[in-house]
Amino acid sequence: MQFSDAYGSEATEAVENSDQSRTSTVPVADFENRREEGRKVRKEEGNTSLTSFESERAQNPKSEKSKRACRLPADWQPSPEMAEFARSNGVDPERTAAVFRDYWVGVPDPKGRKVDWSATWRNWVRREDGMQPNPQRTAPSERRIAVNAAWAGVPDIEGV
Repeated sequence: MQFSDAYGSEATEAVENSDQSRTSTVPVADFENRREEGRKVRKEEGNTSLTSFESERAQNPKSEKSKRACRLPADWQPSPEMAEFARSNGVDPERTAAVFRDYWVGVPDPKGRKVDWSATWRNWVRREDGMQPNPQRTAPSERRIAVNAAWAGVPDIEGV
């Protein structure tokens, strides 16, 4: 079977008689040669525009490695900036760091891997701040005092 590709070249496609297998043969070297020829033509014409693939590669160079997720080190301690962030949110940084470290060291992969441990710390501190229990009242409210006084003279009923 003959067909033309985007460059106007013809390539052959071999089709086997089996129902499930179909193979296509297009020499890779021809593709590379056509691509190089296209670049030469663009240079000769003064057209320096990049193909969409080339422009995408230029925007995302390989030298810029993406961060890889890693585990929290067993001896991790918050930096002074992290500790200050915790204090500014009303959280004890030493106690919170111990809980944070113990939790994340014990979490299995892949959940135990994070790209940005500083951001994870900040989120943990924010949640910790919201989970702090309200301080216990030391003195009973006026209503509680009135209820206790009202019930003070009522005898207990035995057996109930």
